[in-house]
Amino acid sequence: MPENISHTIDAVSLTPSSARTCAQFVRAIGTAYGSQLAVTLGDETLSYRELEASSRRIAQGLLMRGVGKGCRVGILFANGPKWAVHWAAVTRIGALAVPLSTSRSLWS
Repeated sequence: MPENISHTIDAVSLTPSSARTCAQFVRAIGTAYGSQLAVTLGDETLSYRELEASSRRIAQGLLMRGVGKGCRVGILFANGPKWAVHWAAVTRIGALAVPLSTSRSLWS
């Protein structure tokens, strides 16, 4: 965790002992940092609030399709805001995010 935000995180009572899951951490950060920049890639940006809200919507969609705790969910996006949102959605419901990438091959 970057040193420059550790004091602010403590101020909102978000510590490794209080955030038991990645999903709890994303929700707490969305509340604490709201409009601040969370993810950027070129011209694409995403605030902490947008990350939390988007991941909540996608998580609800996954649950409606029968994906839940313990399921494995492949994520095939380039690194960037979409990848971060989907990772947060998958972990939010207790599923296991399986990052997939087409950018590099292990066999080349």
